[in-house]
Amino acid sequence: MNDKSNIASAQDIRPLHAPKDIPHGPAFYLLWAAVIIALIAATVFFLRRRKKRPPAAAAAESCDAAAYRALEALRAKDYPRRGLIKEFYGELSDIVRTYIEQRFNIRAPEMTTEEFLYYLKDNRVFSYEDKSLLREFLSACDLVKFARHRPQEEDIERSFLSAKDIIDKGKV
Repeated sequence: MNDKSNIASAQDIRPLHAPKDIPHGPAFYLLWAAVIIALIAATVFFLRRRKKRPPAAAAAESCDAAAYRALEALRAKDYPRRGLIKEFYGELSDIVRTYIEQRFNIRAPEMTTEEFLYYLKDNRVFSYEDKSLLREFLSACDLVKFARHRPQEEDIERSFLSAKDIIDKGKV
């Protein structure tokens, strides 16, 4: 039985054949041309899209301008005179947090004040004085928004000017 299996396996071995050529007909060349055209189109698309992005300085100017417009719109609403102090401080805080997010790429709107201040502790984007100004501003906003604090008119104006000062310092 062993001899038969050796004979069968010896007869099973066949000689090697030369490699076969892969035909390169028109379909093959059309496929390669389509791939090359697609790569060129993708490159042109991404280069044009990259050119349309505003430079970082222009983006900073636009977020500064947007923050100033938002502050003026908030002032025009005249919330304090209408007794809507909590709404005023809520929008004022949102303006500053949104500005910080757009200008410095810090996710300030999604953080609590404590998280944000802890994040800034080791961050070198803001100077010590700027961090102190932000701490005072956000604390004043939180007192009104969450602790039902009723600030005086001069405190409201000081908070508004602090928001403007934060934006002014961020332009540098």
